[in-house]
Amino acid sequence: MCKKIATNFFGIDTTYGADNLGIDGLVFRTKSIPEEYEKELEELFKLKNSFEDKILLPVFFKVLQIIMLAVCLIFLCCSFEALVGGVSLKVQYSNAPELFWIVGMCFLVWFVLLVSPKMLLKRDENKAELDAIYALYDDISKYLEIPDQHLDIVILGELYKIKDGKLHHVKSAYYDYITFHMSVYVKDDKLCLADNSTVYEIPLASFVKAKYVKDKVDFSAWTSNEKFDPDRYNKNLKIRSFYYRLEINDANGNYYLIVPDCDYDASAFINLIGIAVDK
Repeated sequence: MCKKIATNFFGIDTTYGADNLGIDGLVFRTKSIPEEYEKELEELFKLKNSFEDKILLPVFFKVLQIIMLAVCLIFLCCSFEALVGGVSLKVQYSNAPELFWIVGMCFLVWFVLLVSPKMLLKRDENKAELDAIYALYDDISKYLEIPDQHLDIVILGELYKIKDGKLHHVKSAYYDYITFHMSVYVKDDKLCLADNSTVYEIPLASFVKAKYVKDKVDFSAWTSNEKFDPDRYNKNLKIRSFYYRLEINDANGNYYLIVPDCDYDASAFINLIGIAVDK
């Protein structure tokens, strides 16, 4: 029998404690990776985390990088203003040569901090780690039969409790919502959602409503269909965004998907389902 309360497809019910780790949408699971892949994937995540720790600048150096860039930009603005006022660079340098040298050193520090992660990426041992990560991802994608032509999007999960017959959202320790990176495609009139270990299939006919919600939600950083780039990745980043709410009415129950509007393929995802959006 269809449950009355609609819950987040990637929701986790904490009504009876925080031990529940299974998402509500597990009833739509059609394929999972075998145990040997699970063990490899666990080792992969450890490798990936250690790699990210090496490749990301510590907070102190990140702040230093911002300060160095700010000093250079302020100097450039002041120097340009002086040029407009008729003071040549030669005169500016003769009036304060030490300032030019200080700014030059600031630029050098900023540049070194900028390129050092890129240099680490090119080191043979780090490249081998990256290659191992991508190779396992490729093997898992082939096993799960994820087609090359798919969308890479983020769908938001949440913690919740049921009280007095109503769903109450529960904030996680750091964010309002939990980030799920999914590969999305349509197969046999079903919307397929695939992560690194599982494929979920939802009949397209079960999507009954789509709404664009202008209340912002908070969640952690996301990535699009691109390889790891330390310039764009920040594991402490907090994003706020409007979102699409897609309602599912199925024999397995009532659910909804939350897709942030800031995701690169959000609009294409809505078009893939083929449902009109209420705004």
